[in-house]
Amino acid sequence: MYNPQISSQKSPFLYLLLFLIAGIISCRYFTLPTITFLAILFTTGIAFKLSKTGTDICLLITFFCLGNVISSNTPAPVYPDKPILLKTRCEQVLTGNNYILSALGNRFHLSHFHTDSTYQVGDSLVFYARIFPFRDNANIHEFSYSQYMSQQSVHYRLQPTSHIQKTGHSITLHSFFERQRTHLLEKTTILASDSICSMLMNALCLGYKNDLDPDLRNLFIKTGTIHLLAVSGLHVGIIYLLIIFILNRLQLHGPKSSLLALPLLWSYAILTGLSPSVVRATLLLSFINIGKAISRNYNPINILSASACLTLVVQPSALYSLSFLLSYSAYCGILILYPYLYELPGRLPKFPSIIYSYCCLTIAAQLPTLPISAYFFHTVNINGFLANLVAVPLTTLLLYCSAICLILPCSIGFYIIPICKLLCNTLIDFLQWISPYIINLQNLFPSGFGIIIIYGVLFSLIGYLLLHKKMLLHTTAAFLLLLLLFCTCNNFHLSHQKEIVIFHYPRHSAILLNHNGFYLPLKTTSDTSSHMQPYILYNKLKPLPVSHGILNEDILWQPPYLYYYGDTILLPSPSLPIQSSGNTLIITENQTPQQVFAVYPALPYPQNIILDGSNSFYNIRLWTNFCKKHNLICHNTPDEGEIHLH
Repeated sequence: MYNPQISSQKSPFLYLLLFLIAGIISCRYFTLPTITFLAILFTTGIAFKLSKTGTDICLLITFFCLGNVISSNTPAPVYPDKPILLKTRCEQVLTGNNYILSALGNRFHLSHFHTDSTYQVGDSLVFYARIFPFRDNANIHEFSYSQYMSQQSVHYRLQPTSHIQKTGHSITLHSFFERQRTHLLEKTTILASDSICSMLMNALCLGYKNDLDPDLRNLFIKTGTIHLLAVSGLHVGIIYLLIIFILNRLQLHGPKSSLLALPLLWSYAILTGLSPSVVRATLLLSFINIGKAISRNYNPINILSASACLTLVVQPSALYSLSFLLSYSAYCGILILYPYLYELPGRLPKFPSIIYSYCCLTIAAQLPTLPISAYFFHTVNINGFLANLVAVPLTTLLLYCSAICLILPCSIGFYIIPICKLLCNTLIDFLQWISPYIINLQNLFPSGFGIIIIYGVLFSLIGYLLLHKKMLLHTTAAFLLLLLLFCTCNNFHLSHQKEIVIFHYPRHSAILLNHNGFYLPLKTTSDTSSHMQPYILYNKLKPLPVSHGILNEDILWQPPYLYYYGDTILLPSPSLPIQSSGNTLIITENQTPQQVFAVYPALPYPQNIILDGSNSFYNIRLWTNFCKKHNLICHNTPDEGEIHLH
């Protein structure tokens, strides 16, 4: 099955993709003017007439500039700080009955906290609302909802100040498929009296996970099979195989006949809500089928790179999306690793060959995703592929049976639903049985640069195994040496940090001292230890030994005072008011300026005022006005996220 010629085929889109990615990343450090991109594009057109080599170089530079230009942040519109009348249309229904609305040429987020009603895609809504930008106030190593929404081009949230009126419903292609999806969800409820069975059917076939049981979700997470509950490339591939099987039965063979599958495939993508992973998988299959139809010798790597280029040109922020990284890393693993792993033992009998090929496919898809999993989830599933060996076939059968139940009338579906229930029970029983044997490496916090080095080691080693070139072996050794050097320098840096961290946790306080590899909680509540734990684990901190409040000759902690290398940091509370001045004042427990300075109003004001998440928005406004009046510097975690005092 392994074709060594694939590696030697030209992949022009691969190089264009690499330069496009470099351009998108470079936007974080500098921004090129649009005129520069147009000038380079014009130069490329001239070079095309003169030299092929010059054309290639100019084309690569053009894609670099394109990535920089399209990912540059456009100035955000400024909305008035008062309620305005909005005429909106519902574009998307998110998990938990949150909504994305379109109005004023932008996309806005409406939380379920501000409405008791439910809406559908295509509904026209009219109401007065205040418009606020999303605050990126997540702590480091925590999920940022603002970044998640920005990847969907949503940068503002709405706070209604009047009743939301539904004025109509516009029928679009998206709303039509959304209505069909709602109809099918109701159908699964009728067919499957078992709630667990209906949950799995809705998640697998329709991508609906709003009513998914938390315990069931945790079971799939622990066993490394959570990807089965999200409609992704795997499910698109399964549906594609079903469509091809039907076309073959209808005597429609050949590359050009497979193009008939694309409309059905895109209809399924729209029906499941056009999630990014589904769109990418459908787009990739579309490129592959078009490539087969127009050329016999197409390069899979080139096709994969072309689809990634198109995705990033349309949505540059997808580069930082978890689903994008997982999808394409899995695709690369299947294309590069699977043929090599399959050919390793030589020729096998038919049935063992099928089992072995399936194992190779699972390992090849999961191996490149491990560094990404470690970066985003801080855990790596070592033997989760064992659970997938059984779970994926069961899920495939369940998906086929569920699709038949949804397509056919209910009178026929009632005869097939017992098979679905049997498959659901078998799948859950198997996952519960294997769950104690799954090995998960926890508390992993690699840096972005460290992940790049790990991928360098991985790809150079794979290249050596495939091509057997000593240069690639030397490259692997160089990457390993670089990784060792980076880890040594990083550990040295972590063991010599000196900072105070004010975490953001709504309505609570979490303040920590980090001193030379040790930590001391300065102020915490009962619910904040979990929020500090990722920081402690990432920095490899140990509890700081304290003796009568004296840490060393440079640090003295006597609440509410922290004498820290010549600075006096104040942490007052209602029971421990301040009696002397300091350089920095950290406000907790929603204390107002009058309360803090009531005991000694003549004290000099600190130059730096910091407010944590325990303060209300009203109190933050009081302190902001107070600092403006007295020319003081004011920071707050609800707007800025966690704050570090070095």
